[in-house]
Amino acid sequence: MHESQLIRAHLIDHFIPFLPLAREHVMLCARDYLRRRGYDIQQDLLNKVVDSIEYRPSTNPIYSSSGCKRVAQKVELALQEEFDRDNQHNNNFYDEL
Repeated sequence: MHESQLIRAHLIDHFIPFLPLAREHVMLCARDYLRRRGYDIQQDLLNKVVDSIEYRPSTNPIYSSSGCKRVAQKVELALQEEFDRDNQHNNNFYDEL
């Protein structure tokens, strides 16, 4: 790739290789995102986020297909689902009173 026509034509300035992220790296991304946002670190929430990410190759899915790009969205979705579930539980409790 670094000797490709794109580089020779100056359409790409630099070639920066990257290593795919495994499950434990995605877990670290989610944990860091929660910390930056001031949330408590909950292992069940981290597991839910990590499980919601797609991994490749299909024969041995160990590498995240999107790296950590979708972690923030997945964390926010999991937090919203948790919030909704807690509110539903509270509403049911008050309905019974």
